[in-house]
Amino acid sequence: MRTPWEIQQAVVKALFVRELKTRFGSSSLGYAWAVIGPFLQIMVLVIIFSVVSRNGYQGLAFALFFAPGILLLNLFTNMANSGVGTVRGNKGLFSYKQVKPFDAFLTRTLLESTIMMVSFLVIHGAFLWYGYEIPFHDPLMALCIFFCMVANGMGFGLIFGSVGVHFKDFDKIISLLMRPLFFISCVIFPLIIIPREYHALFLWNPLVHAIELLRVAIYPHYLAPGVNIGYLFSFSIASLFIGMLFYRRNWRAMVAS
Repeated sequence: MRTPWEIQQAVVKALFVRELKTRFGSSSLGYAWAVIGPFLQIMVLVIIFSVVSRNGYQGLAFALFFAPGILLLNLFTNMANSGVGTVRGNKGLFSYKQVKPFDAFLTRTLLESTIMMVSFLVIHGAFLWYGYEIPFHDPLMALCIFFCMVANGMGFGLIFGSVGVHFKDFDKIISLLMRPLFFISCVIFPLIIIPREYHALFLWNPLVHAIELLRVAIYPHYLAPGVNIGYLFSFSIASLFIGMLFYRRNWRAMVAS
């Protein structure tokens, strides 16, 4: 007889394969789209900003500057946005007692984390092949930032998934709320060029800390005044804790839905 841990492992593996086929199986480019998508986003930004200026930020080429921001923003928004979809897309499976809503959230977290890691390695590998220098100054810091953003994404996914059970069109509201993050998270410009009197406003956003700290972890000469790994870590733990509280209160409603 299998233990609860073995049952959960089997469920998560099955859901992971199902999510992969659902996400990429219908695309003509298949799994390659996981890397092609963010790469095209980076290249579009490079083309646009290269028309305005030939110089990057703080001595970094535009491609090297944009890549960490685009990848981290995609990781967070995909995990947070998918909270409602995770419940709706798997509600037929919740009738099986072995499948819990949390298994679906955990599977989506593993999928998005894997996509981000693969995209990061392939895209930066392509930059190295092209001739860019990527020193990767502090890989331990980069890994810490990655896990903090996974915790943030899962926390917000649990919150949005719990609230979405009670409000039919909540996913549309989330989509609208997420759009400004592209402009207020230092994805397309560094914190250092923002007037200092506005830094305090931007630094409330944990994505600013994550994106700027990841650039610092990769490029030793990069300057990011005011960012703090302690704030990012605390925010991540708090969002995951609150997300778990929301899930604990609403998991029965997820099953009943």
